[in-house]
Amino acid sequence: MRCHVRIGQLVSHPCARTARGRCRQCDQPTCARHRAPGGDCVVCTGDHVPPSAPASVTLDEMLSFTDVEVAAFDAPAGARTGKLRDMDS
Repeated sequence: MRCHVRIGQLVSHPCARTARGRCRQCDQPTCARHRAPGGDCVVCTGDHVPPSAPASVTLDEMLSFTDVEVAAFDAPAGARTGKLRDMDS
């Protein structure tokens, strides 16, 4: 049995560590990391807010960049701040 607490900022997914028991309140399987001392999961105790990232992201979504994002990669380091300097000085 695997932990069901949702984690991940870029792609939301279940923790998937081995569950050590079930939450007393919501009955979800939880691992030691996501279980509070009283037997509740960290979501029910309010110590963890599940991420709002989508459950899955397509490859097209991951590789889709706006013109501003592409320009940021094309610009030399420091160009956005105007703080270009010679690293040897």
